[in-house]
Amino acid sequence: MKGTQKRVIAFVLSLLLLFTAACGGGGVQDRTVRVALEFSEAADGKLEFEYSGVERVIAVSTGGENVAYEVAYLAEDGAALPEQPVNAGNYRVRAEVAEDGYSGDVEIPFIILKKQIENLTVTAPDGRFVPGMVFDPAQWLNPSALPEGVGVENVDVEYAVGDGELFTADKPEQPGIYTVRYKIAAQNYSGECSVEFAIRADAEKDLQFANTNVVYDGTPKAVTVNGLGSHDYYGAYTVTYDGSSQPPVDAGEYDLRAVVHVANASDETIEGKLTIQKKNVTINVGDKYFEYTEEIVPDFELSGSAPLPDKSDVRITYTVKGDTDPLPPATAPTEKGEYTVKFEVTDPNFKGGATATYRINARTGKGVTWNGLSQSYNGAPLAVTYELAG
Repeated sequence: MKGTQKRVIAFVLSLLLLFTAACGGGGVQDRTVRVALEFSEAADGKLEFEYSGVERVIAVSTGGENVAYEVAYLAEDGAALPEQPVNAGNYRVRAEVAEDGYSGDVEIPFIILKKQIENLTVTAPDGRFVPGMVFDPAQWLNPSALPEGVGVENVDVEYAVGDGELFTADKPEQPGIYTVRYKIAAQNYSGECSVEFAIRADAEKDLQFANTNVVYDGTPKAVTVNGLGSHDYYGAYTVTYDGSSQPPVDAGEYDLRAVVHVANASDETIEGKLTIQKKNVTINVGDKYFEYTEEIVPDFELSGSAPLPDKSDVRITYTVKGDTDPLPPATAPTEKGEYTVKFEVTDPNFKGGATATYRINARTGKGVTWNGLSQSYNGAPLAVTYELAG
């Protein structure tokens, strides 16, 4: 029996040794359960939300384990925060199991994006801005689109030449087209918009009518506007002549009005005068002498480049030498004497005149025939008669 007892004790000791080796050499077994924590709304390894001004509910997945956990928030530099941040910025969020017998933690970026203001609008400026004029583009921003607590003082205003991309805070002063850009600079909001405006030089100095003093030639006389190339904000234009869009033909003076389109601003208007002068015409005449019995027929020719008026548009008047008042219109003289003959163009598109001297000679005796110069005495008075020749 003693031998059998010894073999049983040895077997038991062997089992104990095997059990001890299987349990790590006799130490205490670690029974803590590792839990795989995850943030439920995480994407691409981060939590990202748009600013709302209130705390968010942060859901954590425990991998099916019903365990307690705690959520903490850290600044970007790792410093602990007392509570969940609500302002836009870059943070970190950490979840850690808070129950005995379990362990696990997870930490990822926690980003609150600025809220984008989509309906930020500007009232396009409409007016003349000239060098030296004080104007404030910040006042063009429509404040109704700004969120509560954000004013125009929270909006950065920048400028660029034309539609360029190089923006600066320096307000432009020289004539030209510029883009003004508005960017919200508030902590929790972002948004921007832009509008073009022009600083214009004095249009009276920039823009001038051309071809405003011309001579009638029977064709329409359209004017042009010079100075459009002085600034790139000038565009197309229209011109009216005494209110009509049709250029005039006839001689005279016409009121001009041009409306010039200006980019991103009100149109520019200039006014002036168009003068179409009468065309000079030369009337070729000469002095003439007429016998008493001749009909007075005026003689003249018109010369010059075409067009020329009709000869019927030349008025002829006769004035006795030494007198100031002419004979009645269309009345040719019949009495002997000297007459000043005046030729004057009456067509409203031409001008020209000339004078000549016409002389009507006196009647001579050679034209008289006497009858009854030789008669016989009969005791009664004897009469003679005469006839005028021609």
